[in-house]
Amino acid sequence: MPLVGEDVGLVLRIISMTGATLYPLALSLLLPIFMYTIVLEKEEKILEMMKMNGLRMREYWLITFLFNFFISVITFGVFFLFGRYLLKLDFFTDTSIFVLVIIEPLSVPPPPKSCRFRCNPFAPA
Repeated sequence: MPLVGEDVGLVLRIISMTGATLYPLALSLLLPIFMYTIVLEKEEKILEMMKMNGLRMREYWLITFLFNFFISVITFGVFFLFGRYLLKLDFFTDTSIFVLVIIEPLSVPPPPKSCRFRCNPFAPA
């Protein structure tokens, strides 16, 4: 039986609420990418080799931040384009773009590298 009248509005509201609820959860899918880079660096001892070749830590952290930032921006862009133009979810169409730009970076869990950076003084020598 096809949905008509008020039923369609109710279904669209439920879909919009579900989408807004699952949006931060979907953004946490970036965590495996961040974890993969940490594990790869530890396994291959990439950071130690780069230090031996003259890499300064300032450049390392800058490149790491830029990599994580660009991956996040690409993910945010894909979610925004699909949510606003393809699926037309209320979360994306009714919310100001300015608010989304401010909230999106805050909704991603902090990269584990920052945890590694803070815990480094406690690492065994």
